[in-house]
Amino acid sequence: MTLINSKSQKNSRTTRQNQKCSHLSSLLYTALSITVILCTYATVQAICPFLIFSLSAASGSSFQSTSIPWLNSKSECEYTRRYWRDNQCWDEEHQPMF
Repeated sequence: MTLINSKSQKNSRTTRQNQKCSHLSSLLYTALSITVILCTYATVQAICPFLIFSLSAASGSSFQSTSIPWLNSKSECEYTRRYWRDNQCWDEEHQPMF
């Protein structure tokens, strides 16, 4: 009988320890989840304005004429589908963000 009682006491202690570990694990997982969510939110808040600015600048069709210095003749210039003006070859496909 004493042997059964000692096993029962050991089992109840082990069960209590397992419950404490289970509660501690749940608490740690919850804290980790909250931390990950907050870090993700902060990262998105930090990056979002930059992305919006970049996308709006990229979607704009504000092209500027740019002189192409290595094309020195009208025929070379027009062959590459650019236009010749003021003895220079000009390209209108360059964006200021480039």
